[in-house]
Amino acid sequence: MLKKKVLVIVAHPDDETLWVGGTLIRNKKRWDTTIVCLTRKSDKDRYLKFKKVIKVLGVKGFIYDLDDEHLNKPLNQQQFLKTISKHTKNKTFDILFTHGLNGEYGHPRHKEIYKAVVIAIKKNLIKSKQVFFFSYHKIKNRHQGYAIYNSSADILIKLNSNELLIKRELAIDVYGYDRGGIGFEENSAGLIEAFDKFKE
Repeated sequence: MLKKKVLVIVAHPDDETLWVGGTLIRNKKRWDTTIVCLTRKSDKDRYLKFKKVIKVLGVKGFIYDLDDEHLNKPLNQQQFLKTISKHTKNKTFDILFTHGLNGEYGHPRHKEIYKAVVIAIKKNLIKSKQVFFFSYHKIKNRHQGYAIYNSSADILIKLNSNELLIKRELAIDVYGYDRGGIGFEENSAGLIEAFDKFKE
């Protein structure tokens, strides 16, 4: 059976796990997936962890070093397009996943990448038969808060116990985030993954 060609565009190492990890695990044998992570290549800790994660997910992973330190400065759109075109030029994907309008929990780079991807799609610089945006929002608690799925999302995917276990192992054990119910990432690596469809 011909595998679907899937592209995942994310800001940071771990976004591929938190927002779409379970879905990638579920479709590991059915999809030919490429993950493009736009920041933190020079962060050796996160870089090495990202490399471990893509092996578990069974995907091709590429990581770059777009600015993630100066969040008051907008994402360089030309740099984004130059980087992403290495993977999209003369290609049409079956499915594209990327950040949502609100940046899941409001992260500036997530929101900017959403906008950059939408512009690239409209200019035909990224071609995909289906486009899905991560659909989550932030919940406050007495610790770091966390992101939870939007119940009104176009697509809700409930993970099975094995998918959730692997996803949480990647988020907590590989990336090394806090456990015990207090960490943002642990609580955000949830049972349900949510996506909104691209609407022109």
